[in-house]
Amino acid sequence: MSVAEGKPFHIGEHSRTELTDVYSRTLGHWPLYLFDGFGSFDPDVIYNRVEYLAQGLDVKIVFLDHLSILLSGLDGDERRMVDVTMTRLRSLVERTGITLFLVSHLRRTSGDHNHEEGARVNLGQLRGSAAIGQLSDAVIALERDQQNNTNTTVRVLKNRYTGEVGVCCELTYDLNTCRFSEHEPEKSSTQQRTSEETRALQFSTGEIKNGVIYLGADPDNCMAIRPNPPTPEMVQRAQPFRADTLQSIEAAIKNCSTIIDV
Repeated sequence: MSVAEGKPFHIGEHSRTELTDVYSRTLGHWPLYLFDGFGSFDPDVIYNRVEYLAQGLDVKIVFLDHLSILLSGLDGDERRMVDVTMTRLRSLVERTGITLFLVSHLRRTSGDHNHEEGARVNLGQLRGSAAIGQLSDAVIALERDQQNNTNTTVRVLKNRYTGEVGVCCELTYDLNTCRFSEHEPEKSSTQQRTSEETRALQFSTGEIKNGVIYLGADPDNCMAIRPNPPTPEMVQRAQPFRADTLQSIEAAIKNCSTIIDV
């Protein structure tokens, strides 16, 4: 309701008329089913409820939040219980064809930089058992420094379908509208330098003039390298410039003929 209206209804007081009106325009029309419960449950109860949702109510997407508290009050070895639970949930997904989003919390980091301060997440930090990562088709981690940053980094740790992993985007939460906005992640200086080096290696022609290495035969897509000392071997560490932003480079690149081994 808050996301749909762009208003934080969970904060402050709101009239029943306003809440009823917003509900009728949002949740009132959704095929949404909520399991009312808190704390640990016998896993059989959860399996049966999820299967009923899938088979009896034709639900296609299920969110289970979260695995740790689901098993927290049960006796026995946690790792073993997580193994069994993950295996049965995987079988349930295969049998019913649903999409299951399973929330898992993380182990504490071994160093001083913890997850609350934005520490990078890896598969080995999923709390409970390695089966969480092994039996999932995809694992997506959210990283955020809760004290100093409003941006959340979205990192793909596993992708069974295409194999593409790594940081895919950043999310910014607006407290006033309760909405997330997605944007490209900010590159660190190291990442930017790596990108420039990769681009430099794409050129194979050019010439050296007045201590500057000019790469590329196309005036609209060239690089000027000013290494110190000015040798072709140091191309990877140079600063690139586009021809359309520096007329002298555009003029110099027109008659490139010297092959430069980069």
